Amino acid sequence: MPKAELRHVHTSSDGRPAFEVFSEPWGAPRFAGPPDRDWDDFAATEDSASYSWRGGPDILAALATAVVEGRMTVAQAANDARVSWWFEYVTENFPEWLLQDEEEDPDALSDEVICRRLLDGIRDGSLDIDRYDGKPSYYFFEWGNYVYDAAHALELPEWADRDSFEGGGPGSGYEGWHITLDAGKTLRHLQEWLYDPAGAGAKQTRPTSRRRPR
Repeated sequence: MPKAELRHVHTSSDGRPAFEVFSEPWGAPRFAGPPDRDWDDFAATEDSASYSWRGGPDILAALATAVVEGRMTVAQAANDARVSWWFEYVTENFPEWLLQDEEEDPDALSDEVICRRLLDGIRDGSLDIDRYDGKPSYYFFEWGNYVYDAAHALELPEWADRDSFEGGGPGSGYEGWHITLDAGKTLRHLQEWLYDPAGAGAKQTRPTSRRRPR
């Protein structure tokens, strides 16, 4: 269950405060929030907030369990928007992990067999997808996809936005994310809306779907 922080970084000339998203997801406990959303435990002060979010390794582990228990087909798991890119990444870059013996040809394996073997590896622990430096990892520091997921785990009202930005310098550039609020709104208003969007009088929006890291 990765943790994320929102830290106030600046306020624009038109009064919109911006909060940068920080997170380090590796080796976190399993997400324990409600099944119908990707965040939990949002707690705010005037200038910062923290929350838990559902990461890719959580989703992959849940899919593996669902397939084993018969609640989902392998095809449905392979098409999940948050993890389909990872199946493709492993298949393209590490085909040797898919083989059960040296005689097998990875090009001859069906998509269903590939997906099932990857899910089996996650379930039995032979594929460690939650390491900072693991080859099959879902999140890598240089990709920044974990910050994207942490930012998009939150639903947002109409008076809040997600904005990407380019940070760092030559040789150390990265894509980061801000949560920005309308002038006069605070993170405490966002906390109130998250737990009671109807009571806050604003229309709830959906998180943006998963995209593949660049």
